[in-house]
Amino acid sequence: MKKLMFMLATAVAVAVQAGQVKWNSGEIFTAGTGGAFTTTDVADGAVNGYLWMITETAFNSYKDLYDDKGYAEMSKTIYADYKDKTGTASKSGTSSDGAITLTDGKTYSNGTDVYAVLLYTMTQGGDDYYIANIGDYTAKTAAKTVYDMATVQLGGGTSGTSAAISGWTAASVPEPTSGLLLLVGGALLGLRRRRA
Repeated sequence: MKKLMFMLATAVAVAVQAGQVKWNSGEIFTAGTGGAFTTTDVADGAVNGYLWMITETAFNSYKDLYDDKGYAEMSKTIYADYKDKTGTASKSGTSSDGAITLTDGKTYSNGTDVYAVLLYTMTQGGDDYYIANIGDYTAKTAAKTVYDMATVQLGGGTSGTSAAISGWTAASVPEPTSGLLLLVGGALLGLRRRRA
């Protein structure tokens, strides 16, 4: 009986000293002019969310980019690095009630530092948009949710800031000169044929 009580006490102690970390987007809004957030929540299933758990080294490289060049450059780099890796995400999901909460399902010991990359994608009005962010958090004894990963730069975790993410970034923006060059080229070709 003493052995059974000891094993039960040990199991309880291990459970108390561990917890999962959940990553919540915060309230996600649709895209307005230039991708800026509107005041309308995204519809259920309209946004895809992806979570990758990363190393401290990878986190620090993105954080250094953020410190040196700002959120927009960091976000663009994350998108380039992960846009084609959605199939390898630790967890993925879609928007429900205007938000997405993702967890890799692992239980971390109390005091463990965890690092994540979050990518949110959406198609609206035929245009593709994304929000990309990083976050870190020191795991607690119980499950803990880190909020605002789609609304605050570096989210609401350990390194989180008070700087808001102002909107969606267009996934591919055509160069403004490309269309103009096509028109000019076509016009010159037309003039050349008339002269011949």
